[in-house]
Amino acid sequence: MLEIRLRVERPGRPPLSSFNAETKRLSLTLRQTIRAKDKGKLWISARLSIADDKIVVTTDNGAREIRPRRLYWLEQNKFLLSGIDTNSRIQRLLLRFKTPTDAERAVEAIRDAFPSVQERRPAEKEDIEVLASLLISTKAILPVVFFIVLFEMIGFIPIVLSGTINLGVVVSGLFLLSICVLLWFAINRIRKPARKLLRFVEESVMLVDRYGERELVPENILWKTAESFVLEEKVFRTKLLLTFSSSSEAARVVQMIRERFPELAQTNIAH
Repeated sequence: MLEIRLRVERPGRPPLSSFNAETKRLSLTLRQTIRAKDKGKLWISARLSIADDKIVVTTDNGAREIRPRRLYWLEQNKFLLSGIDTNSRIQRLLLRFKTPTDAERAVEAIRDAFPSVQERRPAEKEDIEVLASLLISTKAILPVVFFIVLFEMIGFIPIVLSGTINLGVVVSGLFLLSICVLLWFAINRIRKPARKLLRFVEESVMLVDRYGERELVPENILWKTAESFVLEEKVFRTKLLLTFSSSSEAARVVQMIRERFPELAQTNIAH
């Protein structure tokens, strides 16, 4: 008797399309700055995976999922994905690749998996001149002062053990005074208003000065006058006082920011 056995293999799920990239943090805490493996870097290593009807970006801090709707090219190796998550909340993922070729390969895979995604190449940027100053609160300075005092106490221990306490008190006092003076000058320089450019490129808002571009992730706007407002940021939790040449220009800038960040909170001038 001839026995024939047939084995039917069911097709499994196709393998995920995966790419190495970097993604920008949504926020940065003091603990992440000190203890994180990437030592508080704003850009962290990520793995972009395409599966079914979503994109998953995995980092050491966890995973984020998004159903992409739009893709905006910012540079040849960097683009922004916008869409919604599983709870229908608006999500944005900023991704940067090692080379433009890697970015093109990832976008091609996204196009194949999500044909309805709208892709846009870089548009003309718009620069608006602004007088910007960084608002630093006492709460933000306290950790720096704490570390200075702690450093002083650790440095004072060998002096106490050696028995030269009087000399140690003088040296430590002068050192602490010099550090405080340098810190005071540094803070005043940072807080001093300076002419900068507020740059709008597609879905991004950047603050530009002679040192380069800094991308902003606005969380809240607090109006101070008709021509100025405080912009609170998500990433570093900083507050920027932005002053414009006219009230109409300030209102136009806020409208442009709200178009890019619909969830932005706003507090009007108190009367």
